[in-house]
Amino acid sequence: MAWAAVDPDGPYLGIGCAKSENQLCLEIPGCNQSKKDEIWRVPLSWPAYVSFRTTWQHQPIDLHPQLLSWAAERWAEVTERMAMRAAMDAMDPEVLTALVSLELVGGPQLDPLQRASAEWLIRWRRCILGDYMGKPGKTPPAIRSLQLLARSGEGLPALVIAPNNSLIAWARKLKTWAPELTVQLITGTATARRTALLADADVYLIGWENARLHTRLAAYQGQRFVCCPDEDGVHPPFKGVDPKITVNRCEVHPKELNTHPDGRARRWATVIADECHRMKDPKSKQSRAVQWLAHHAENFWALTGTLTADTVGDLWPVLHAIDPKAWPARSRYLDLWAVLANDWYGREYLDLRPENAAAFHDAVDPCFRRVIAEGITPGRGEPEFIYPELVPAQARAYREIQRDMLADLDGQTLVPDNDGVKFNRLVQLASSMVELADGEDKYGFTRQDVRLKLPSNKAEALVDFLGDQEGQWIVSCYAPDLMDLCARKLDEAKIVHTRIVGGMGPVRADEAAQLFQNSPEVRVIFVNSAGAESIDLYAACGVIFLQPYPSHIMTTQIIGRADRRGQTRLVRVVYMISPGTVDSRLFELSCEKDERHQSVTRDAEMMRWMITEGELAGT
Repeated sequence: MAWAAVDPDGPYLGIGCAKSENQLCLEIPGCNQSKKDEIWRVPLSWPAYVSFRTTWQHQPIDLHPQLLSWAAERWAEVTERMAMRAAMDAMDPEVLTALVSLELVGGPQLDPLQRASAEWLIRWRRCILGDYMGKPGKTPPAIRSLQLLARSGEGLPALVIAPNNSLIAWARKLKTWAPELTVQLITGTATARRTALLADADVYLIGWENARLHTRLAAYQGQRFVCCPDEDGVHPPFKGVDPKITVNRCEVHPKELNTHPDGRARRWATVIADECHRMKDPKSKQSRAVQWLAHHAENFWALTGTLTADTVGDLWPVLHAIDPKAWPARSRYLDLWAVLANDWYGREYLDLRPENAAAFHDAVDPCFRRVIAEGITPGRGEPEFIYPELVPAQARAYREIQRDMLADLDGQTLVPDNDGVKFNRLVQLASSMVELADGEDKYGFTRQDVRLKLPSNKAEALVDFLGDQEGQWIVSCYAPDLMDLCARKLDEAKIVHTRIVGGMGPVRADEAAQLFQNSPEVRVIFVNSAGAESIDLYAACGVIFLQPYPSHIMTTQIIGRADRRGQTRLVRVVYMISPGTVDSRLFELSCEKDERHQSVTRDAEMMRWMITEGELAGT
């Protein structure tokens, strides 16, 4: 009979089995067979143990007493984690007293839910805080936790990796919540960022886009490093040596986030990854940079309100950053926990494997805390829909492209090159009329550029809606041309507006957010993906989506700018859907992705559990 035991030579789970059972061991992430003794070994961790029991659930195996004893100890820890991840206040009296002692008279104070989140970070050190966006709020608990660790000589220096547009907001909140901590913003040019990293501070703030430029990267199977000549042969097989590659461009050379100017290794006591769902692509340099920093820090706090962007596979890069030994191999992670499924339209995606879903939650749920606090803000109303009909010119061009793959536009012929381009043209025409212009590709050859122009059914509908409604509104779309057209129509109607878009920089973006927050006469703030994260816009009474985002994460993040702490009204969510167009399918796609996200977070189940426990506690 096969057996499993704790390897006495190291923290490994050892498995001995017949050759016919080797496939079961291969299904365990990180499990490999030693050629010396033919024993299968995997680093001993709770996720590895859950994976092992899942793959061997239908096969007899002898579990040694030491392994069972270890599993019992870990189960006790898991039970503690599960109690804390849904706690409504700090459970440890000492932690509660310490958190309360940090609150300044007349200053901001954590509410009970936030104290529970702070205790979660302090207790487990390497974990995910996935509380709902703005409710109860993730930044204040993270700052307070850092402040409490600093009082005991831990936690500093700290590195906060956040969206560029929220760096100033982070600095403002640090000054408010922990004024004794010195803060250094790492922004501007490469030289300015390097100079900022030389300054002494307790907390350093850097944008996601810049983090990878100042640290070496973690390895990912099949991805080659770009190496300078000094690193030739040091990191096989990930070689890509080029004599022209400088140290600053080398991906394995230590940089400013890894070393001090005198050559000493730089150790971050705490790394905070705000909006950590940005790590969803494990191959990206951005993800691998943050993983390297996380692997070499004592504390790693991953903050996000949307744990998965599209599929269950999006969570692996964050889990790997938290514990690379417990979550070692993405391919086996997907094989064990995910299954390829098809939606109504035949699109493929990774869904949670039904037969292993319970075991998946046993392994993953202890890693993150997520509380749905419906009482913190009035919440969101039921979605509202506006169906602006296409103007005649739009409708004619839309039908011609849909039917014949070409359209006549004022004597010019619009011909999509393929189905992908055709879909993009239909998306454009669902919001506005288009025009053709001559452009050039990167080789200097003439190409046909397609731009939006008036008339626009969405721009007209927006002006009409704002004329009938009061209050301030967040208006979102992903086409910059459509935003410009709507701005022109608002100017004609004398409706004051501002915007947060890509390329503005953190200072200008923060100025736009503060202008909207503090000036009721500013009726509209336009946002795209650049304004979808870590920005407080609770002055808005609602959100208007001119174009339905096919991304669940983008839709949820943008709504979360208004539906957050400080909001006093029920947030209205309005979708503009051009009837009979691709808008409907894009909206459906977002809904499907929301269902997949819920399969991981299980918000509804958690809310029912909390309500039931509350009823039982009150009887």
